[in-house]
Amino acid sequence: MAKPTEEQLVRINQLALVPLTADETYVFPAKLIGDQLIESRYFRMTPNFLRKMAVQAKAGISLLLDHSWANLGIMTIPIGRTFDSRLQMDGDELALYADHYMKLGQEVGDIKVDQIANGIDAGTIFDTSIGFTVSSQTCSICGQEYFGGSCPHIRGREYDSKLCFVEINDGHLMENSLVFDGAYPGAGVVA
Repeated sequence: MAKPTEEQLVRINQLALVPLTADETYVFPAKLIGDQLIESRYFRMTPNFLRKMAVQAKAGISLLLDHSWANLGIMTIPIGRTFDSRLQMDGDELALYADHYMKLGQEVGDIKVDQIANGIDAGTIFDTSIGFTVSSQTCSICGQEYFGGSCPHIRGREYDSKLCFVEINDGHLMENSLVFDGAYPGAGVVA
């Protein structure tokens, strides 16, 4: 299991209400998202929004299992939290990475955090997907606000051989979830 370095533990304990030790803390890095087009959804994050999300992830966002907040009537309890983030270039992609921590020995409902950590170590728990809100999104064709504006285009369609997609300019990063198949290619736990 991945124990935090001394420097990581200092950052984690700035967020924890009760100081954690290295022996009771599990850490792992994950790629959250990048600025490439998500072809299945016809949208992409702008670099400015990625920079804002990096600040939010550094401040600490929840780590969940499978976006459970989106299922009405099901209680959502985080199993961990981010404590650091970084933006880096992966070829021609600007990507957001975050470091996460979980408290070993903790149980959330019937889920044991140690079992999640073991699944991450084994490579059987690997995909992640972010949950976020959007406050500004523009059309890649006309540059107008896509929803609520006067944009006449439909994402996923081509106009003069140019694909229409939504550029997400601003919003709020709410959480990162461990999922079975994330929408953003390459998002997930990294070595």
